[in-house]
Amino acid sequence: MPIRGLEDNGTLTVKLGDEPGQQCSVKYSLPVKSKSDKADVAYTAVESHCFGVVPAEAARN
Repeated sequence: MPIRGLEDNGTLTVKLGDEPGQQCSVKYSLPVKSKSDKADVAYTAVESHCFGVVPAEAARN
């Protein structure tokens, strides 16, 4: 999912729905650009995993 305007590192909260337990956190750290990088890159792709998702049935109990 495209996200703009982020700090160089941090934690994102992803909301998957309106039910309890339908959210998770993603910790990220963007790659450091070196001063020798002259190419203007339109975006940086970072792969991560969402942690903390609780099935809705378990969250209701």
